[in-house]
Amino acid sequence: MQATDSIARLTGLMVGMVCVCLAQAATSDDEFAELQRLDKQVQVVKREALSLNSELRLLEEDLLYPDEQQTSIYVSMNITSFDLESVTLSVDGTELAHHDYSAREVYALRRGGFHRLYIGNLAPGPRRLQAVFSGRFVKDPADSPPYTRNMEITFQKSSQAKDLELKISRNRRRDLVLGVYEKDRSQ
Repeated sequence: MQATDSIARLTGLMVGMVCVCLAQAATSDDEFAELQRLDKQVQVVKREALSLNSELRLLEEDLLYPDEQQTSIYVSMNITSFDLESVTLSVDGTELAHHDYSAREVYALRRGGFHRLYIGNLAPGPRRLQAVFSGRFVKDPADSPPYTRNMEITFQKSSQAKDLELKISRNRRRDLVLGVYEKDRSQ
């Protein structure tokens, strides 16, 4: 995280230097060409700093969440007439994640997208997962109370990485249900 802050400060310093140089720009063509060359160099350094920042984030994620212990939990929807407002996730009674969904995120979920709600390490053994989602049906009035659904399952966390998908859909009686699909990454 310190490296990321240092890169951000370095990038800001470089942009500041360019601004100072441009403010002191002289009228001659040679000085103008020199300023353009300097600006291009700063832009190259800025791109490199952003690239390095991305690589550092990936390395940080690899260190914090080793693949062999990692658990990822995603949210998806298979229903277009429901505006998801929030999802709260708990494992073994401890709240791990809560997310309030924007209209853009709901639109993406309706089009088949996934939202990674949680990524972290869970020790091997039996785990109790509880998810609470709330939202409104598209046809409901805006002042109607939100539709809230609670789901709880028990799953076995092995020493392998695991992905869980919380999928909101409708059953045959047209009730909303929250299905859980799990898969070990080693399969």
